[in-house]
Amino acid sequence: MKHRLWGIIMWLTLLPSFATAQSLSGKTFWTLFDSLGDTSPWQPLLGKLTGMTFIDSLNYHIMSYGGTTSEPFMLNGTLGRAKLLVAQKGRLPIDLVLLENTNDINLFAPDGTTEGSLKDQPWMQGTKRALQQGPFSSLEAARQYADKNFAHVVASVPESKRKAGAMITLPYTTAADTGTCLSITRTPQRAGTIYIINKSAKVAIHVTPAMTTGDIIREMAQHAYGAGWTAIDNGDSTLTIHYCYHFGRKVRVNTMNTGMEVRLRQAPQSLEYTLYFTGNDSKEWFDPMKWTDHVSLYSAYRGLFAYLKKNLPTTKFYWVIPYYFNYDYNDPALLNSDGSINAAALKRTRRGRQWQALIKFQRRMCKEAGIPVIDITKTCGITLKNVRFFYKPSNPHPNQAAYDLWAKALAAKLKASVR
Repeated sequence: MKHRLWGIIMWLTLLPSFATAQSLSGKTFWTLFDSLGDTSPWQPLLGKLTGMTFIDSLNYHIMSYGGTTSEPFMLNGTLGRAKLLVAQKGRLPIDLVLLENTNDINLFAPDGTTEGSLKDQPWMQGTKRALQQGPFSSLEAARQYADKNFAHVVASVPESKRKAGAMITLPYTTAADTGTCLSITRTPQRAGTIYIINKSAKVAIHVTPAMTTGDIIREMAQHAYGAGWTAIDNGDSTLTIHYCYHFGRKVRVNTMNTGMEVRLRQAPQSLEYTLYFTGNDSKEWFDPMKWTDHVSLYSAYRGLFAYLKKNLPTTKFYWVIPYYFNYDYNDPALLNSDGSINAAALKRTRRGRQWQALIKFQRRMCKEAGIPVIDITKTCGITLKNVRFFYKPSNPHPNQAAYDLWAKALAAKLKASVR
């Protein structure tokens, strides 16, 4: 597999870029999607229809990731995955990027509002580091500690990490749920790879004898463990892994032949109170006015787009608006007298209001950034009259037939855009 991937990489580096040819054929495209692009059900067909290349092995649970949003703290969210994409620069061609996130609907209130405005300054995610103080007993305890000990908290970050976009987390426990707490009882005796395994993922962590317990826990906290999973550095050399559902929570660790030993136990769920650095460099690090505990969605989108355009100046970016049919079609309140779905009733639901607000927001942010929007709902052929053939009630994920229609609609739009 490694030899095959390396061969693809070598071949792709020889292909022309958009700067030298206004054609899709031979280009490489990428998707920064949530679960609607995570399992790659439509990208291969899009590649076939356009002549573009899609590297599936670098997409699933990497560039596209289910259960994620564009929230600033989420390392495997839209912002974090944008950094993974830029890291491929110089190694692989990045000719065209499609972006999408429907999960951001959850960041809008039932009345369709979200905090912030277009005046909010751009903010792009940098490094994330937990205060090594041990988990606090509550969110309020963490917040009060940060307020009273600001200088100590920000000084805990090594000078080399004091850069724009840095985050400091103050972990705290909650009695709302339980998770699996991992502690290291013996550090690695030999270099190698260990695996943290759950129902969603098998995460590889490289360890060496030179790593301290804190080093290993910090490394573990940087990884993603699947949709619905969180891994919190508790600040006391332990890590708490949590799954949002009450089933399939089993976690195990295979330390292979490293000689490392761990202990797993049930413990209260851990969460994070996060401080975001809004300054530019270490000169502003100790200025309290350059720190905040909230970054708006406006700031996150503006920071994301500015980051991508700065680091990938010749890449073509498109924002995709997919269908959203996450409604209960069997609810009598959403049906006409003949059993058909009432479009006006859908829009009046809480989800309907949030969806309309999200799309309006995303169009507005893309217009400001000069990023074209592709709305496949206008050309795909899926309507309320035939939606039951493509979507199950209360499920945002369509069947393969619908994904195929997505690919065809995207192919037509993209071909038209480069004529």
